[in-house]
Amino acid sequence: MADDAPIIGAVFVAGGEDGLRTFSRDGITWTHVQTDKEGVLAHFAAFANGHCAIAARFGGDNVAFSTSDGVKWERVKLEGQPYGTRLDMLWVEDGEFKLMTGASEKTWLAKSKDGAQWSPRQALFENKT
Repeated sequence: MADDAPIIGAVFVAGGEDGLRTFSRDGITWTHVQTDKEGVLAHFAAFANGHCAIAARFGGDNVAFSTSDGVKWERVKLEGQPYGTRLDMLWVEDGEFKLMTGASEKTWLAKSKDGAQWSPRQALFENKT
């Protein structure tokens, strides 16, 4: 069951199977445990601008979860070809979430200030071999 009190201060975050999202102040006791659908696998997490973003896969789609309080999460489907777009990396740079995705011949970058509203992805490079 999810906790009702907002998360404030420094915390650890973990993600996993079935879209698991949870927080801990000490890395031992975990609170605010929430899940999504069976089959969602959360791969990456990052913090920026008072938000936590988690990037995940569900079937052939890439999805993102975003929260500003650890209680209410927004789930968004990310741009990409079903079953053809990898989820490579999520990080924070210059106050923005950055998400790298790819396919066998291309790699793309999308950006977000809050982890919920993402820019259209832009090609970083193409493999022309």
